[in-house]
Order: sequence, then C-alpha cells, then structure tokens
Amino acid sequence: MTIRKGQPWGETGTAPFDTPLAGGDGELAALVERARADGDLSPVFRVSGGDLAATVGVTPSSKAGGQLLPVDLGHIRLDSGHEFAFVAHVLIHRRLWRGLGVAIMNAAWFGSWYLGPRAHPNDGLLDVTVGKLGWRDRLEARRRVVSGAHLPHPELKTVRVSSWDFAFGKPMPILVDGTLVGRSRSVSVRLESDAFILAT
Repeated sequence: MTIRKGQPWGETGTAPFDTPLAGGDGELAALVERARADGDLSPVFRVSGGDLAATVGVTPSSKAGGQLLPVDLGHIRLDSGHEFAFVAHVLIHRRLWRGLGVAIMNAAWFGSWYLGPRAHPNDGLLDVTVGKLGWRDRLEARRRVVSGAHLPHPELKTVRVSSWDFAFGKPMPILVDGTLVGRSRSVSVRLESDAFILAT
C-alpha cells in the first residue's frame, strides 16, 4: 500500500540473512524483474549504494536499520518496443543538457543532484520535469540543483503522475537508472506501486 501523508512508511522487521544484496539502482531493478518473472510478486532485497539507497538513507557504512519498506517500480517503453524497469530515475537529455531535457524521478537523488525534491519511492507517483534552459540558466541550475532549489522555474514544468507519454522531435538518449539504454522518439512511462520490499 502506497504511503499516505502523515503515516509511517513500511514496518519494523528484519530480512533473512540470505536476502539478495544489490550494489546499485540498475542491479536492483534487474533483481526485482528477475524475481517477479519467477513468480515472486513481493520480493525482498537490500541495496548498498545508488540513488534509491541515498533517498532512503542507506550508505555503504550503514548498519541495518530494521525497516521493511515497500517501493514502487517504474517501467519505460521506447518506440522500439523495448521496455526497461527502473527503481530510481530516467533521464532524457543531450550532452550538457542542451535543448529539451526530461527527468523522471522515483527517487529524490541523482548522484549529488537533488533532482526530485518532492519524489518519494512509495507514493504511487513519478515526478516528471520537462523543459529547455538557456546556457545561463543551465549554469545556475547546476549550482542550485544540489539543494533542490532549481525548482520551481518558469521554463521547467513538473507534474506528478502514475503514467506519462511524451514524443520528441527526434531520437533522444534514454538513461535508465544511470545506464544509456538507447535512443527513442517517444516514451511511455508507468509506475507499479508496491512492487518490492527494500530491507534497510
């Protein structure tokens, strides 16, 4: 069940000692997909790094926190028909964020950038920011994004949605949980609530 405002997230508990451990976002998404393909509809995992880990407060030196947190899973479909799962984010942009750029956030962080200051990995929504900034605004945004202060901005539109479709004028690079998976003229994104449990 997705988190509700004012309600605690997850429950106290510990996962078995042999719970699979992912090193980062892409590896975790792959483990979730594999487990669900094998029929486990509520798999439990740990993660030691990446942007989802940063969002929930897990670091490589963290001690077990004894929490079992339900987490949403994103899916993106390209115009090639290929579909990819993600736990943290999808970024669509050209080099140096020239021209149109898109950030689709399930987690709040992308490295040291607080790209999704309102994003929560179990609220049933993706935070999607779309826009095009001039070079001066891009420089300023790079300075402000470390604190999430790049939003709001008159040239950036942000929506919170469970599904989203968008078409570009020409093929754009698609980065899923930090990995370039290809280029696409259009994308279709959806969010699956409570897809797995993250043990902290």
